[in-house]
Amino acid sequence: MTKSIACAVGLFAVIAVAGVARAQTTQPVEWKVSEGGNGHWYQLVDFGMLPTWDLAAQFATSRGGYLGTVTSPTEQTAMVQVVQSQTATVSCESFGVIWLGGKQSAAGLPANQGWQWVTGEPWSYENWASGEPNDYGNRPEDFLVFFGANGLWNDIPGAPVSSPPCVYGAMVEWSADCNADGIVDYGQILSGQLDDDNTNGIPDICETSVTGVIPPSVPAQGGATVTIKGANFPQNPTVLIGGAPA
Repeated sequence: MTKSIACAVGLFAVIAVAGVARAQTTQPVEWKVSEGGNGHWYQLVDFGMLPTWDLAAQFATSRGGYLGTVTSPTEQTAMVQVVQSQTATVSCESFGVIWLGGKQSAAGLPANQGWQWVTGEPWSYENWASGEPNDYGNRPEDFLVFFGANGLWNDIPGAPVSSPPCVYGAMVEWSADCNADGIVDYGQILSGQLDDDNTNGIPDICETSVTGVIPPSVPAQGGATVTIKGANFPQNPTVLIGGAPA
């Protein structure tokens, strides 16, 4: 539905999230509810490089998803199956080491404390490899990876050393259902049921868009009324003028 809001406004800002160079994506896979899954979609991304956890997380977000979270043994198995079904070239170890969306809540914590998921889901399941997490070599290892061959977890620095372990990829997960129809949006984008013209992984019908500003300029001293036309504005939209609320 298209609607408009009226307020005093003089400036709009557009923020672009940078992706990760050289990332190669494999086919996304749905963990189907009919097969005991959660309906989420998963995709292995092969960077062919050693990306930091932050860059991998930004890449996932820029595509409408997030770094994968593991909340059960069955989900862990599903992720490993996604990796093993792909033909991505790995650069170290069997099926490489893959970023997940887990990190410690603060620097300097003991290795086994403060772990959390980027989604805010409860940290109720763990699958650490023997002796992990351990802050190996007395260095901070605050970020989570898993081995694609067996799904076992390891803690490593956010900017990983080259060997061992090296990181060649990330697991991206999609679970959003912005139109509340009980189906994960990303799958409906892939099937063509929902449009995603800007290819950011979020259906167009769920994004705020501005189609016009009337008048296009106002006096610097303020006091003018400006009408913003567009779609899908939030319940109480906020407009900023030079960083200050209108």
